[in-house]
Amino acid sequence: MPNVTGMEALPRIREVNPEARIVIMTAFASYESKVEAREKGAYDYVLKPINLSKMKDVAEKALPDRRQENGRADAGTATEIALDASKIDHKVGNLIPERMARAFALIATEHIGQTVTIAMAHPFDIVALDTLKTHITYDIKPVKVDRDDIMKAIRGYLWATDRY
Repeated sequence: MPNVTGMEALPRIREVNPEARIVIMTAFASYESKVEAREKGAYDYVLKPINLSKMKDVAEKALPDRRQENGRADAGTATEIALDASKIDHKVGNLIPERMARAFALIATEHIGQTVTIAMAHPFDIVALDTLKTHITYDIKPVKVDRDDIMKAIRGYLWATDRY
């Protein structure tokens, strides 16, 4: 990954999705790094070069546990919601600059207390989430929305009233 290691990304991913089953893949393994990965919440730790059979085993081991824990087949995936841009409060939508919204295909849809719900095409995009955190001071709750719906909302609604 450019500019970030798996170990650095691990706490950020856990922050966004505490139940995510994260597998660290590394070419530089050590006992200490495996312990560190587990302490930071990694589900498993795999050495490169990746053996596809081993990865299949790791995935199969992780996924049934998740389904059993949550009692549903779609565990581990982001909830996808429908986006109705006409219901987004203009002040909430404008928490994120239009340029950032277009670049990452995301929109602020709701602001309750210290939490802003962000509709995102890719709700586990660490770069987008880190960029958001440098721009807004609220807690971020990402939800998955179809990219075309987000882009339609950006084009047709959110910033149109900003142009005086």
